[in-house]
This record gives sequence, structure tokens and C-alpha cells, in this order.
Amino acid sequence: MKKMNEKMEIVEIKKDGNWTNGRIGRLYFTVRHFDEGSVFGIQKGKISCMYVWEKGRLLRRPVIKYDRGWDQMPKSKEAKKAYELLLKKYN
Repeated sequence: MKKMNEKMEIVEIKKDGNWTNGRIGRLYFTVRHFDEGSVFGIQKGKISCMYVWEKGRLLRRPVIKYDRGWDQMPKSKEAKKAYELLLKKYN
């Protein structure tokens, strides 16, 4: 497991319209974000979809899943940190 005192930062791998894919430490993410907030967004913000998973585990349970509503909230320290970084950048 990644040590939490190591710096975690967003590395964007691909952008396609409103979708951005990338990684944060050992976690991978896909985020759908818009120019303006919405009632469907996280905290009524710009992110309407957020999927975060460990490499090789997308088909298993993601560590974060939001698709116009919460399916899986972040629980681990690593997932919470990734969530904070994604909110700060895209929401």
C-alpha cells in the first residue's frame, strides 16, 4: 500500500470532451465534468460522474463511484485523498 506521506498528485492520461482519465498514486480515475455546476453534480458542482479504482480492479468494486448520485463513497485514506484532489481540480 502507498504510504500516505508520499505526495499524491493527479496525472492526466487522456481527455475526451467532458471526460478525463488519469491516475493518482496507485489509483486510476475517470471523471466527467462540465463548465458549470448542476443538481446532478457532486455537491451540486461540475463533476457528474467519478470512478476511482485500483489498477486491475475496475470490474471489481471501485473505491469511489459517483454517477449523478453515490454508489460507493471513499472510505480508505488513499481514496479520500484522491477524492479531495479530484474535487479541487474538476469540481
